[in-house]
Amino acid sequence: MLGRMESPFNHFFNDRIYPGTLDELTRGPLAAHLKTYAQQLRDEGYAVQTGQYQLRMLGHFNRWLQSEGFAANEIDSSTVKRFVRFREKTGKLRKGDTAALARMLRMLRAGQIKPRCPHRLRPPARLFCSSFSTTCGRSEDYPRRRLCARRLS
Repeated sequence: MLGRMESPFNHFFNDRIYPGTLDELTRGPLAAHLKTYAQQLRDEGYAVQTGQYQLRMLGHFNRWLQSEGFAANEIDSSTVKRFVRFREKTGKLRKGDTAALARMLRMLRAGQIKPRCPHRLRPPARLFCSSFSTTCGRSEDYPRRRLCARRLS
């Protein structure tokens, strides 16, 4: 078959996937890790429908993390709990969501992401982080003008 490169996402999604779904999976703080997650689901023999659901929900988590200003190395159990509360409030929390999120968190903690920046990013209103490019290690596509909640002593 010419033209289509095989990726872990191709196992769960076909060419008719809504472009926004693929965008949520391939951009943002968890992009590289979602690919690994999809490969693990495939390797463990998960059904296509189950994989699609988990990946779509994690794509929403990825988008939420990006909108809240989180990087992958800042995700912890409290971050996951905030997202679960958000899903509950919007009526979108479903059975299996917390298990998939816990699996992703375990994967992140297993050494695939090393924490780098001690600063918590918050919505604009605080001081610009002068160590942005060196300490924080943000990717190039991350908004350059994000503000840092680091307190000056």
